[in-house]
Amino acid sequence: MNETIIRRIFREELEAIMPQPVPQLLSPEDASKLLLVTTGTLAQWRTAGTGPKYFKAGGVKYELKDINEFLKARCIS
Repeated sequence: MNETIIRRIFREELEAIMPQPVPQLLSPEDASKLLLVTTGTLAQWRTAGTGPKYFKAGGVKYELKDINEFLKARCIS
């Protein structure tokens, strides 16, 4: 077998068995500290659909990447 093919197969097999990184989940309290707003503001944003992405899993949770994307989208240069 060609060495390139062997490497590709090995990489694909390794990726298939390696655990995927677990997203860092934030509570509304933690997210509000990062965004410098109150938890009430976050609740209003959720109701209006204007805040960062969130999901409900034993309560409202935010992924750190979504908080970062929300901030980057509002960056003024």
